[in-house]
Amino acid sequence: MEILAQLGINNGFFWMLALYLGSFALAYFFGLGDVCKMVIERHQRIVGRSEKAQHLKHELQKIQDELSQHMKRAKIEAQEAFLTLRNKAIKEQKNILSDAREKTAIEIKAVRASVQEQTSLELKKLEQEVPQMAKLIVDQIMSGSNVVTRQKQNELRG
Repeated sequence: MEILAQLGINNGFFWMLALYLGSFALAYFFGLGDVCKMVIERHQRIVGRSEKAQHLKHELQKIQDELSQHMKRAKIEAQEAFLTLRNKAIKEQKNILSDAREKTAIEIKAVRASVQEQTSLELKKLEQEVPQMAKLIVDQIMSGSNVVTRQKQNELRG
């Protein structure tokens, strides 16, 4: 005790230490123990939720990567389908145009033949009428009469 007295520690220090340890023991047994358990449980829940959140982030990233790959594949497939349909439409358009050209060429030939036929008929009629008209004109000039009767004109045409 002399050493303690030389250090300036008296009986009051021991009483305070005993009181502190006693009150800590009482607080621990009656309330602090439960609080410590709750703090430990809360810490474990936080750690568990943090791990779960990290796991969910990893899963989300994985799903986003898969979705991105699916979207790329779908885009490529859509482009291929579009190109296939476009090429098919172009071929069909070419077929329709070639059919229309063929039909038009046939119709043009038929119209040309009809026009040629009508032209030759009209030329033949004209060739028949020209000598008669020329004769009528010469007769009128010789006779001095400028009036041609309708009857003579109809005879020449008919």
